[in-house]
Amino acid sequence: MKKITYLILGITLLLVAFASYKEIDNSCGGIERWDIKTVTDKDSSKINVNPIQSSVSELINTKVPFEKIGNHSPRTGNEFNVYSITVYITFYKLEADSDIHIVACDLNNKNITMICEIPNPNCPQVKKSPYLKNIIEARKIFLSFKKTAHSIQEGTYILTGVCFYDKLHGQTGLAPNGIELHPLLNIKKIM
Repeated sequence: MKKITYLILGITLLLVAFASYKEIDNSCGGIERWDIKTVTDKDSSKINVNPIQSSVSELINTKVPFEKIGNHSPRTGNEFNVYSITVYITFYKLEADSDIHIVACDLNNKNITMICEIPNPNCPQVKKSPYLKNIIEARKIFLSFKKTAHSIQEGTYILTGVCFYDKLHGQTGLAPNGIELHPLLNIKKIM
């Protein structure tokens, strides 16, 4: 009887471990405005796809269009725009969900930063994005500049992406107003 109990316990632990592994392995995105981050929300067709030239300094001074950002807050205000910014990139990391998290610095002051992200194109919701081809290409280009696990070739880059306001929760490179370009749709190294 003891052997059967241990066998059942062992099998149960293996099943739990396998289920946990599969959950982590298939981890994609999150619940915080994920449809906005992947441009799969009901209002995504209203986005002005003609990039507006801006800078990190300008974008971090835009007014947050929310009193409080919820997990399912709809797209609003500047989030209907695509922006192009010329930046230095001082750091990036691969997130647990395989998104590429980039810290973009203002050309005139490297202490002024904001986040830009490239979602994992293998995530089921990202595959539904009308910008999937752009996301795949931006990721490929970005990774071609990779030097180490957290740095890329020094230089000046033009990043183009859809505006997004995120909750402030201590992210590396966070802008004071939570503005991001998420998803990035294009990357170009100019120097």
